[in-house]
Amino acid sequence: MRRLLAEATGFWFDWNEVRQQFDHPAMVAGIRDGRLVRLLVGGVVSSGRLDELVREVSGAFVASYPLPGRIRFRCLQFDERTGLVSLDWGFALLLVPIAGTGLATLVMFVAGARVRRRDA
Repeated sequence: MRRLLAEATGFWFDWNEVRQQFDHPAMVAGIRDGRLVRLLVGGVVSSGRLDELVREVSGAFVASYPLPGRIRFRCLQFDERTGLVSLDWGFALLLVPIAGTGLATLVMFVAGARVRRRDA
């Protein structure tokens, strides 16, 4: 079972005969109902990321998984200190197609009304 879990997550471990212990990277796995729901790898895990893992394993919805400093257009912003989620400016990009479609529809209706008045 350990070997299957290690293979599924990409986790590696090797027995060090000299030290009489396993050599492996640091990892925290969040498992709920027998399924891996979150994996944190590395020597430093922020309290916010650990809090997200605990909430998700408890069944709470975690809205996003941002990569700090690597995503330009985020819809949501998570404040680790307060635990609050707020809209980020990237959310506006989702509104562009809606606004464009609404504007195009309005123009077509106005133009159609003018054509009908002219032909009447």
